[in-house]
Amino acid sequence: MEKKITKGIYEYGISLNSRISSMILIAILMGLFLIACNDYHSRIVDIQSQNVDNINVTSVEVLATITDIGEGGISNHGWCWAISRDPTIDDDKIDLGDKNQTGGFTVTIGGLTPATTYYARPFVSFDGQTKYGEELTFTTLGFQIETIFVSGGDFQMGCTGEPDDCPSDEIPAHTVTLDGFYLSENEITNGQYADFMNKINAQANGSYDGIEYLDIDDDDCQISHNGSSFIVDVDKEDFPVIEVTWYGANGFCEFYGGRLPTEAEWEYAARGGTNYTDNYLYSGSNTIGDVAWYEGNATSTNQVGLKGVNQLGIYDMTGNVWEWCADWYSDTYYGSNPQTNPKGPSSGTVHVLRGGSWGNYAVHCLLTNRNDNYPNYSTNSYGFRLYLPD
Repeated sequence: MEKKITKGIYEYGISLNSRISSMILIAILMGLFLIACNDYHSRIVDIQSQNVDNINVTSVEVLATITDIGEGGISNHGWCWAISRDPTIDDDKIDLGDKNQTGGFTVTIGGLTPATTYYARPFVSFDGQTKYGEELTFTTLGFQIETIFVSGGDFQMGCTGEPDDCPSDEIPAHTVTLDGFYLSENEITNGQYADFMNKINAQANGSYDGIEYLDIDDDDCQISHNGSSFIVDVDKEDFPVIEVTWYGANGFCEFYGGRLPTEAEWEYAARGGTNYTDNYLYSGSNTIGDVAWYEGNATSTNQVGLKGVNQLGIYDMTGNVWEWCADWYSDTYYGSNPQTNPKGPSSGTVHVLRGGSWGNYAVHCLLTNRNDNYPNYSTNSYGFRLYLPD
């Protein structure tokens, strides 16, 4: 009896130890498997930073390539950035969503602060973790254009006189609601435009990517190319740029993080914004000579900012040069345009110009007067100013 008990205990002890050993072995194998899985994922999911391109005042393009995604793809990818090193997805970022194949992707980062150094990293997210590419560094360009804030609001756009006394393309007068925005205090000058052309490495003939920005061959153009860079004629640095096409005006504005103002934004600012009820004929006055260079007091363009300002502190919205607007022109648009932040017709052949110029009679410089021309056209009385979003 005693032997059997001893043998039974011995046999039971062997069985218990074997089970414990098996459980320990399984646990070890599972741990090794999990470690291998983690190593597998971190090893095969890979993203590489490529380069920074098109650095502007408030925006930049960044390029990365996902070289391997392993099995199962990735749940998210994109770029993150900050003004301190090693940015993460907890900082500013652009999410591009899931991805099931390798390849490059480009992101335009906007809303940046001028003359500021940033750090950016691409990222991929997968299986609850995030992996980052190499950090890239860039510094946005400086910004030296004075702007005025224009508070948003409602105003009456168009000719408010008797319909029979109004040009047909200025009626019906209608209420328009606009968000706030910034507008350059002055028309863009020769100095500012020549600097822009040098920064984008425009061609010596005034073109960029095969599109004419500036008719540099015209005798009236006050910017020339000396074989290595664009330069401004003596004493013309602060005169409004002329001989600029719509493409050239729009290219400048986009480079500096903005655009051309819409026709509605232009008229609202010219009327003094929320002071539009003053109902001036010209921008800031009923007496054109107080605020404008026009046919009655000028034979060419004049330095910006010499005449009186309007209610917002903006110069030369009447006279000196016609100003390109973003909109396509339509002589019937006022009868059907949207009432909130209108952008103009969806298509067209000519773009809007507003404000009149040094070569026009007073009637052509009225706040409501509309002009138009082809986007590739330029002359010695066409210029523009810059719009920036709030």
